[in-house]
This record gives sequence, C-alpha cells and structure tokens, in this order.
Amino acid sequence: WQLGTYHWQLVINNGTSITNTADQTFTIQLPQPSGPPSISSITPATIPYNAQTPVVISGTNFASNASVQINSPNGSEIIFNPTISVTSSPNTISFNVTAANTITLGPGATTISISQSTGSTGGGLSITVPGPTISTLNPNAATLGTNPTFTITGTNFFSGINMGVLVGSLAITPTIISSTQLQFSLSVQQLSTLGVGQTPIQVTGPGGTTSPLTLTISAP
Repeated sequence: WQLGTYHWQLVINNGTSITNTADQTFTIQLPQPSGPPSISSITPATIPYNAQTPVVISGTNFASNASVQINSPNGSEIIFNPTISVTSSPNTISFNVTAANTITLGPGATTISISQSTGSTGGGLSITVPGPTISTLNPNAATLGTNPTFTITGTNFFSGINMGVLVGSLAITPTIISSTQLQFSLSVQQLSTLGVGQTPIQVTGPGGTTSPLTLTISAP
C-alpha cells in the first residue's frame, strides 16, 4: 500500500439481488508526532570548513515536513529537501552541509534548528578550519634594497578568515590566490629590518601554524 486515501464499498450478493453499501474511505499516512521534536545526537558533531559533509540528526517526534535551519553569529542557512525518516526508531533527518554553507556560517559554533507544527528544538554543530600546510616559497631568496613579491604554495588557504604570514618577527597579511596559493610582498624597509641571513616563513590561520620554510636575504 502507498500513502494516500482509498475508497471502498461492501458488495452483498444474496443470490437474487446485489446491494452496494455507501462509499467509504480510509487514509494511510506517515506517523504523526505526539509532541515537540527532540534531538538525541548530531553526527558528526564537528565538520570541516569549505567542504561538503553529510550530517544525520537522530531523535524523536520528527514530522515528515519538518524544516531545518543552521544559524551562527555570521549568518544562517536553510537546508532544503532534507531526507526525513519518521518510521524508524530513532527518527532521522539527513542532509548535506555544503562548502558554501560553511563559508556563509563561518568557523566556530553553530546551532541546527528543527521546526514543525508541534514545536521546535535545536542542537550544536561546530565548523573547524583545517590547519594550513606549505610546500614551496617562490622566490626563496631576496636582496636588500628591493621590494620582492613571494608566492607560497600549500593547502588550506581560505579567504574571508584570519590568515597571515609570519616572516621572522614580521606579521604580514597575504593575498589569497586560491586554496593552494597565496602571495605577499616585503618592502625595502621590512627587508632591512629582517637583515642579511636566513629568515623563517610560516603561514598562520585559525587551524594552526605551519612548519617554516626558509627565505635567504643577502646584501646587494
């Protein structure tokens, strides 16, 4: 049987006549919640920034037409067309948090809200930024009296969040080219401050600080 409304009649045949009863109906529908929804778990409880992750909410009293929204201090995202199972125990709501969702919400704590006619509830979901890694610095040498621009290649470079480059003791704000490349420049004065020798270069972000690469600075 499928969900829906069905019609039926009782046909009585006594051998000499046939009698039909009045039209009757019955409806097959999904179980209806007996009260407000309740969340028992959100799996996973932590998801990565700028990546798509499937999420499953488990609990009780979920309505088949419940709405799901994720809220954070940075923004909110409505989850369209989640998969809701109200016939299993526990009830479940499944959906994908997309990379675009995480960028809107930003890293940190968020709240998943479930709303339906019998009430609403919420649960926590954390978005974390993976730590950056670096593999190459180009060029890896500079001469005093110049104003060089450098390109660092690596992973987990994200715009819109607090990422920086440490050049020795100098903190530089880079330009994020892509998730695998960033650029920064050093002025004549900054190179002079660093002085001749080898200087460590590191990338910093909410997810941590990389191991250093080496910039060699020489006199003209």
